[in-house]
Amino acid sequence: MKCYTNIGYIVWKGVKSNIDKVQGIIIRLRKGENLEKSRHDLIAMLEELLGKDETEIKRKRLSEKYNIVMNDETGRRISEMCNLSQVLIDEGLEKGLEKGLEKGKVIARYEDGMSIEEIAERTKIAIDEVKDILKESGLIVE
Repeated sequence: MKCYTNIGYIVWKGVKSNIDKVQGIIIRLRKGENLEKSRHDLIAMLEELLGKDETEIKRKRLSEKYNIVMNDETGRRISEMCNLSQVLIDEGLEKGLEKGLEKGKVIARYEDGMSIEEIAERTKIAIDEVKDILKESGLIVE
């Protein structure tokens, strides 16, 4: 399978690329139970790797379906990839909680009679951000 780009080509399944620049690719993986296997091997393999099944089941399927040699190093890397999605979820939740607490502090201070400028100074949040939070909350209209 060859994937052509504007500066060279990548040959998948064992042959090295001749591309000398860092490039990024966005691949949209599908969600859901009972999906048909993708007709694109790379997408099907990634969906298998990042799915919800146990690591041992994934290792077996990747070995059988995609001829990936399962040694200790490959197993370790698959385990890391399987945990990646949980790490991303955890980080997203943490950032969401921090943002929610920040918004809560801004709203509470405004409701206690503090000025927008004073809130910005005490919370170390830009005045425009404080205003945006208060607008989203319906406390001010501009």
